[in-house]
Amino acid sequence: MRNVFSLFACMACLLFCGFLLSPPVVAQSDASGVAAAGALPSAFIALAPDEMNHADAMTYCAKQGGSLPLIDGKTSLDFPPNGLRVDGFGLVGDPWPCSLPNANFWSGTAHGSFPGNFWVMDGDNLGNYICLTSISGHNKRRVACVPEAGR
Repeated sequence: MRNVFSLFACMACLLFCGFLLSPPVVAQSDASGVAAAGALPSAFIALAPDEMNHADAMTYCAKQGGSLPLIDGKTSLDFPPNGLRVDGFGLVGDPWPCSLPNANFWSGTAHGSFPGNFWVMDGDNLGNYICLTSISGHNKRRVACVPEAGR
């Protein structure tokens, strides 16, 4: 029985570690360009394979037929407190979406007081909760695209 438990624990560890080390999910599309069902968490239409600066991230999402997530539906925001909704991610302060890798992701919402800066969703220092930080659009971050509003 002890060997069976050890084997089960080892298999669970391999599956978990494989999940952590797996490459980013990239949407697979059919001939019509529609993302294949089950390829992504339902709130997203594409996850880019590489980090990008903000301008490239916007272009990438537009080519996928979507956009970067907006914070509370706004394209500009000075200071977003907890409780604001981020397209695809959930509410600021909620647990990090378990279907997404814990990383920093661009939003489509600019920091109103700092031209050229944009809000980034991240999983706080421990990867537990959705937090927001503002950085220059020249930096590179992960990209998760959502359907454009109204689609």
